[in-house]
Amino acid sequence: MLAHSLPAFSSAIETMREEGEGMLSSLYLQPKGILFGKAGRDAQEKGYALPLAGQDTAFSLVEVIRRKNDKVTKRLYGTGEIVAVTDSLIQEKIGQLCGIRPKSGNLAFSHPLIMGVLNVTPDSFSDGGQFDDVGLAIRQGQQLRRDGADIIDVGGESTRPGAAEVGVEIEKGRVIPVLEELVSAGIACSIDSRHGSVLESALGAGAEVINDVTALTQDSLAMKVAAQASVPVVLMHSRLAPEGESGDMGKNPSYQDVSLDIYDYLEGRINCCVAAGIRKENIIVDPGIGFGKTLEDNLGLLKNIALFHGLGVPLLVGLSRKRFIGVVSGEDDPARRDPGSIALSLEMIRQGVQIVRVHNVADMKQALTCFMAISG
Repeated sequence: MLAHSLPAFSSAIETMREEGEGMLSSLYLQPKGILFGKAGRDAQEKGYALPLAGQDTAFSLVEVIRRKNDKVTKRLYGTGEIVAVTDSLIQEKIGQLCGIRPKSGNLAFSHPLIMGVLNVTPDSFSDGGQFDDVGLAIRQGQQLRRDGADIIDVGGESTRPGAAEVGVEIEKGRVIPVLEELVSAGIACSIDSRHGSVLESALGAGAEVINDVTALTQDSLAMKVAAQASVPVVLMHSRLAPEGESGDMGKNPSYQDVSLDIYDYLEGRINCCVAAGIRKENIIVDPGIGFGKTLEDNLGLLKNIALFHGLGVPLLVGLSRKRFIGVVSGEDDPARRDPGSIALSLEMIRQGVQIVRVHNVADMKQALTCFMAISG
């Protein structure tokens, strides 16, 4: 027997409708009671839960969140109640939560994907200087593939706090030879860049995915390139300085509600990209862990990550070796933060995240394989 009656739920929705403008951007559904693997399949078959993003993962409860001005209200309901509501906006949101994420390019979301990090830079926070030689970078990319990476994310500019901006020709000189060699070996690659001309050259070299930490806002050419290329595009939330330098992004970040604020931002970027000619089926979103967020912000985002399934697109989370893990664990050396990175990445996968971006692919792959084995 469901804990709440349908009339009570319908009354709550009617109250929301009567409150006026801003409805679409101020109503959110937070999946709760998440069940993974066989438990998720069984719950769906019995009618106790709904699929999360069309996966075996399911949710048995949903929190309806209403935000108007500075006020946020939340009410928890069973999924049986919410699917019976005739309100079109609620049904649209449920559809986005539950809908299958179609294949985008060569990325299929029927199982969790591992994106391996390959920074061809002298100053990235974790592996800066380790692979800034083209030959070393190529060998590392090949190793990441052997370790189990589904795609290699190649970047030629550090976005760590305080990093200097890199000229586009320098960035191209770092990444293009690496991409060409890896692609020629049959290795799927993405390009981690915010500069349109770099994206264009990288796609010409065979990159299959665009990963832009500024969600295609830094360079107007980037949007045009992404629309014309019709490839998967990762839109990430970040707080960069207006001129594009990353040094100020972490200074005094302030959010009314970090999860809802970033949800709204990403929803806005999705709409802008679709209006510019990018198919929604090609959009992936990333909440940008560590990019202009406090410790509490990062933990709150990870705890509530399932909220972002309501955007109706696949989710990517890159938390590997980030500073907040060091704060929580007391580990100052980024290279020694893999255990925390893997633990949190597995939790992201349990909540239905389709892609995790990590440095240590071999350990992540082993952990994921074991996790999937016991999940049925």
